[in-house]
Amino acid sequence: MQVCPNCRAQIDDETMNYCPTCGASLQKNAAKTPLHKKQLSDLFGNPAAIPAPDGLGRKEFFRGYSNGARSCVFAAGFGYLVAGVTMAVNFMNLLDGQYDSLVDVLIILVLSVLIHALKSRVASILLFAYGMFGFLYSLMAVHEATGWLLPLAGAVAIAGSFTAAKEWKTYCARVQIPAPEQPASSQKD
Repeated sequence: MQVCPNCRAQIDDETMNYCPTCGASLQKNAAKTPLHKKQLSDLFGNPAAIPAPDGLGRKEFFRGYSNGARSCVFAAGFGYLVAGVTMAVNFMNLLDGQYDSLVDVLIILVLSVLIHALKSRVASILLFAYGMFGFLYSLMAVHEATGWLLPLAGAVAIAGSFTAAKEWKTYCARVQIPAPEQPASSQKD
């Protein structure tokens, strides 16, 4: 029987590496942290501070244990906001039969959905580039700094998507998830 050095819970399974109660490492050579000191992330109930248990899928890992995935959701929310504001501002153009603004809204929405659902690094880079193009175009054409929220959302999305990919890769290496096999048609004889 093991005893958790952090919460003093008794654990019957000798093969466990992490405490099921608090997530602390149960390995004998793990670095000891004083019981009276808590990390700042633990004080605010950050679930990413607790190590993810083995056997999680990509979706479950991103939903509960990835700070990068949270940044992607935040950036996608900015994208949805920008698309909504663009649609509201250009609503009068739609009544006149000018549908050009719908292309802008559609591009922003598609990229935001890809960032939100897939944590796509390519979509986050494209959202940043599209936002910077619009920002620089308005700066040159109108001489006003407008449209800065979309490049900001793109920058947050880039940071979040790359962080989420790194966290997933680290988790896969820790729990030793096997690499996907090559399809039989692509293997060479």
